[in-house]
Amino acid sequence: MRNGATDSGADLPFKRLKAADVRNALYAVREAVRQHMRTQLAHMTPSAQSLDREWNDLMD
Repeated sequence: MRNGATDSGADLPFKRLKAADVRNALYAVREAVRQHMRTQLAHMTPSAQSLDREWNDLMD
């Protein structure tokens, strides 16, 4: 910021994010990663019980 200009954000070409927007986006990404990981793990385990055991070991 030169010449006494302030950062009002008025000249930015995008909207400002709220904290709730960031939290929601992070939650969605975490959920997508969790689902993908669990799906991939399911392909590598012989049973639902084995999947649960592997998943719990991974998350510990």
